[in-house]
Amino acid sequence: MLHTLGVPVSVTIVALNVPILALGLRAHGYRFIARTFLGIATLAGWVQLTAGLPTVTGDPLLATLYAGLLSGLGSGLVLRAGGSTGGSDTLARSLQRWFPWPVGTTVLWIDVVIIGSAGLLFGAERALYGAISLFVATRVIDFLLQGARSAMAAWIVTDRAEVIAQAVLEKLERGVTRVEVEGAFTGRSHALLYVVVGREEVAELRLLVRQLDPGAFMALGEVSEVLGEGFRQGLP
Repeated sequence: MLHTLGVPVSVTIVALNVPILALGLRAHGYRFIARTFLGIATLAGWVQLTAGLPTVTGDPLLATLYAGLLSGLGSGLVLRAGGSTGGSDTLARSLQRWFPWPVGTTVLWIDVVIIGSAGLLFGAERALYGAISLFVATRVIDFLLQGARSAMAAWIVTDRAEVIAQAVLEKLERGVTRVEVEGAFTGRSHALLYVVVGREEVAELRLLVRQLDPGAFMALGEVSEVLGEGFRQGLP
């Protein structure tokens, strides 16, 4: 929109995210939308403040790599803290309310449409630079969110299993497996909850457990592949 209509990039960021936030209001609630809007406004503000700074390099490839690195670093830190800056990931999560598509697949197709549109407007070469930047940003985000694995598994030993399990079912919409266990040292009975969540949901799960049972023991581990409801369906 900057090149075609002269609209500043910061204004475009806010304008394009407003309908996405409206779509996600019922799916995520006011609190998530308010946090996301704060992230969008902060991003737009920094884009506007840095718009007049001199370029670091005149090499398009180096500029592309720097852009992907910094974009991935910023987005990864926000997602790691449980926040969001809007965009394709928020849209993909909102669409899950009506379409049972995996978030990762939906984000990929949204980005493909964006890169394809850029190719039509600015040419194939710039679209390829955009694809490289997006790839680098994605790899950095994966690294910050503890690896490029498809999911994370959580083992939670707690005395408030019913409350935590219900919160996971309702807020994260993930299945929970409960097993009765016994502590070897104390001999006391506890409940062990097993949950598999997406990387972007780890921060929210950690917060839920901390709020509902501060004394709970939770261990997290990377899962290389997950097949089933909410993840990949069937065998490759």
